[in-house]
Amino acid sequence: MKTKTLSLTFILIFFLSNCQIVQPTTQPTLENVASETPVLTDINNHPDWFTRQCLNISNAPSEVKMPSGYLILAESLNNGSYKFFNIKNMVEQAFLPVNNSIWDVKVSPNQQLMLYLDGSNSPWLNKIASLDKEINQFPDSKSWASVAWLDNEHIISGNTTSTPTSTFKIYNYLTGEETILTLDTPNPLYWIHPTGKNILIASINPEIDRVVYFDKNDGGRIIFWDNRSNRILSSLPYPIHESNGQVVLPAVPFFDGWSPDGKDFITTSPLVVSETEEVIVEELFQFNYDGKITQLTQFSDFYGFVRITQPVWSPSGEFIAFWLAVSDNGNQTLDTLNQQLVILNKKTNEIKDLCLQFGESKYSSAAPQPIWSPDSNYFVVETRMPDGKPLVNLVNIEENNLFTLQEGFLPVGWLISP
Repeated sequence: MKTKTLSLTFILIFFLSNCQIVQPTTQPTLENVASETPVLTDINNHPDWFTRQCLNISNAPSEVKMPSGYLILAESLNNGSYKFFNIKNMVEQAFLPVNNSIWDVKVSPNQQLMLYLDGSNSPWLNKIASLDKEINQFPDSKSWASVAWLDNEHIISGNTTSTPTSTFKIYNYLTGEETILTLDTPNPLYWIHPTGKNILIASINPEIDRVVYFDKNDGGRIIFWDNRSNRILSSLPYPIHESNGQVVLPAVPFFDGWSPDGKDFITTSPLVVSETEEVIVEELFQFNYDGKITQLTQFSDFYGFVRITQPVWSPSGEFIAFWLAVSDNGNQTLDTLNQQLVILNKKTNEIKDLCLQFGESKYSSAAPQPIWSPDSNYFVVETRMPDGKPLVNLVNIEENNLFTLQEGFLPVGWLISP
């Protein structure tokens, strides 16, 4: 199964669906521009390899070189209401149907299509659509969950059963062909689905020859698995949190770490944990295709508390953006510190602090992944105002500036203009 793109995660439940374009009836106005901007702060102390390059805030669209493309914005992740936002023209466009029945929109790796769940009828339908038309659909099934893109042609979902199983279904939406994949991973960890059934916590690359999963033994480990020879290539420690036999999901690192070529995988791994297995110091690591492990960050040499969340590759593979919370004092938690956005340059190993704070510390655990533009020159990222109101910010990494596009919505995807 050849591809140039990467797979997504199966920790959470992903369901997806349909849309049409409504042509804009208004020209860009000041009302299209958010009235608030995020506050830029910075970490007090930096080692030499960790540089400070605070973003310049632009207050008007005329000051910004706007990229092409459409953002998918959600009013809330819980009410099924979405809209399109034309970035270049600063114009909103309707996302149809408009009956608050759309859930869990996911963009394909090439950023041309959407996968989402349409709950407007029974049974609910998983739908695949471009900006202007529905392309395919297939029924939602109680036996299969965590529906996500494997590559640009294939959809993957995990089997949910009363007895734990390591089975996945791969669906080619172009041909309608279905393939069943069963993994032979030892000691895998399962998540209890809301239906009470089990689903394997795993992430599979597009070639289906590498798998990342959790081994529940020895206190918990992240395993990099060769799916062709059925053997462990390498592993990293990660404490498994369980309550009444169920995995506590906030303790699980985000399983969306495949490189754009689908060969390598990034994840965090703790170096220091508390007596209650709370992470105090962690670093960012990379599993290379052959199983070699590379430590990408060295924050623990300088700080007593280090938390890294939501790392994500740029489409070019040149950058990794993530949220960082650090302190000289190791007696901290993620909820007592502000998270700030940083960018790792994979070519130079330089890490830049952009001085962009997600929001007050009470919101830190909600910081989402940045969403890259297809050319890797921009990303959009959510931040929070003191009252918790979200802001949608556009960052140009070449010109090092930030412009706030919208307020009151959450960015969930970036689609290429047709």
